[in-house]
Amino acid sequence: MKKLLQSRIIRGGLLGLGGFAIIFVLNLTFVGDIFEAFESKTYDWRYRYKLRFLKSDTKIEEIVIIDIDQRSLDRYGRFPWPRSYHARLIDYLMGEGILAVGFDVQFFDPVKDSLEDIELTRATRSAGNVYNALAFSMESREVFRYKMESDPFASSGYEIRGGEGFYEYEILAGPFEKLALASAGLGFVNLLPDEDGI
Repeated sequence: MKKLLQSRIIRGGLLGLGGFAIIFVLNLTFVGDIFEAFESKTYDWRYRYKLRFLKSDTKIEEIVIIDIDQRSLDRYGRFPWPRSYHARLIDYLMGEGILAVGFDVQFFDPVKDSLEDIELTRATRSAGNVYNALAFSMESREVFRYKMESDPFASSGYEIRGGEGFYEYEILAGPFEKLALASAGLGFVNLLPDEDGI
């Protein structure tokens, strides 16, 4: 009788542990993903719902997006354009009293025609409120992209800060040094879609 009770307790304990392990593994693989996708989708819905109830007099006319579209390409030619085009745009926007300019165009390497870089750097420094793009990526030896050993912007006075909730990357690409130093700041332009793909 005592052995029967012990074997039932052991069998019950093993079944309980096995059930817990199965639920734990399912939660890590499937259920966690389901909840992440659900949260991402409802997050999008919540913001759409919130926008409906904003005051009708709420305006965001202070933000202007200047994009590169097919009309731009038809007019100015294939991208990338000479950097002097961007310099002229900065000069024009400053003349209009713009508070800040944020580029997501990536001016990472100096161009062969250094006058183009000089012109863009001059306009950026003169404006004093132009923010340029950084991009983060992971090491990929297949395409000769290797993990960085040091911060390329350490000598420029910029501090690369992360924190809890930020992704960690192994490679940082940013504007050529003179443009980085002339910029009011730098910000990353990586596109990180939610679990729901949006």
